[in-house]
Amino acid sequence: PTTTVSTCSCVTLSVPSTNLSYLWSTGATTSTISVCTGGTITVTVTDANGCQNTQTTNVVVNQAPAATFTSTQVNNAALVNFTSNTTSGTTPIVYAWNFGDPSSGANNTSSLQNPAHTYAANGTYNVSLTISNVCDTVVITNQVTVSGVSIDDNLLVGELSIYPNPNNGNFTINSENLQATNLTIEMFTLQGQSVYTHKLSKVNGFTHKVETTSLAKGVYMVKVSDGTRNAYKKVVIE
Repeated sequence: PTTTVSTCSCVTLSVPSTNLSYLWSTGATTSTISVCTGGTITVTVTDANGCQNTQTTNVVVNQAPAATFTSTQVNNAALVNFTSNTTSGTTPIVYAWNFGDPSSGANNTSSLQNPAHTYAANGTYNVSLTISNVCDTVVITNQVTVSGVSIDDNLLVGELSIYPNPNNGNFTINSENLQATNLTIEMFTLQGQSVYTHKLSKVNGFTHKVETTSLAKGVYMVKVSDGTRNAYKKVVIE
C-alpha cells in the first residue's frame, strides 16, 4: 500500500515492532525512522517465517514562507510601488499589506503580491507585509519615507474622478473644473510600463473616455499631468 504524508518539518514513520525485522529505503533497520526531506520512502517488513510486506510512503515537506520587500517612489510623486521578494515557501502564499496610511481608508490594505499605494502627504510610514501559507505566518515591517509630494499635486488628485472602477478596460476620466494649457493622460502597469498615452490641449474641464480592453486584468495607475502637477489614480481591470 502507498500513503502520502504532508508536513512542515520532520515526520516520524513507524511500523509494528513485534518479532519483525525491517529494512527501510534509507538503510535504517529500526521500526521507527524520522524523515526530514521529501521523497518516496519504502519499508520491507519480514516476520519470523520469512514472509515479507512492503509499504510505501510519499513524504511531502512544505516550506515556511520567507520574504523581504522593497519600495520605490515614482518620480517624487505620491505613488509608491511595493515589491515582495519571496525567497521560499510552499504555495499558495497569501499576501496582506498594510501601508501605514489609515487616512486612505480601504486603500490602506492590499492582498496583491506587488501592490502600489498613493500617499496623501510627505512623511515616514510603517509599512507591514504579512505572508502566510500552510506552515507559518511571517510579518515584515519597514519604514517608508515619502517626500516631494506637493499640495498642488493633492489638489489635482481631488479634481479628478474615474468611473466605473473596477472596469473591463473601458472607463472615463472626468474633471469639471480642471484648467490647463496642455494635459497628458498616461496609464501604466505597477512595474512602470506605459500602456496608454493621450494628450489634450486648452483644457477647461474635460471628460475623456479610455478604451483599453486588450489589456490584461490587473491593477494599473493612471497619471494625469498638466506639466507642473501630477495626479495618480488607481484603476482595476477585471
